[in-house]
Amino acid sequence: MRYRRELNGAKSESDYLGEIIITLASEQELLFRERFDSLRQYGAIPPDTEPMLESLIKGCGTVISDAALGHKSVHEAYKEYLKKSTSISWDSFAKFLEQQDGQVLRHWQKNSVSEYFFTCKILLDIQEKRVRGS
Repeated sequence: MRYRRELNGAKSESDYLGEIIITLASEQELLFRERFDSLRQYGAIPPDTEPMLESLIKGCGTVISDAALGHKSVHEAYKEYLKKSTSISWDSFAKFLEQQDGQVLRHWQKNSVSEYFFTCKILLDIQEKRVRGS
């Protein structure tokens, strides 16, 4: 009985932490979307960059949730997201990343939730710098 109670307690805690992860990932996605939409309105995102950046931003909540709760790597979760939700291939996304600033590629290659966020943030920062002319 004691082990059953402990198991139920652990499951409840796990469920609660899962809800927190989903909520935080969704909130971060909303923040990234606001920045992306603002840049899009200014026409500040190059045509070859826009679909790739959009897929990263729109997939944020799903990818992070799948990676954290589905016991997948971020790359596995993102590859699955691309396949199910976009017309972008993993190979074309990889080529896009290779053309980016080395900092972007280094963050992406770490294949972790926090580095996924940094990848999105840095790509948005780069576009915002272009708008400001810096």
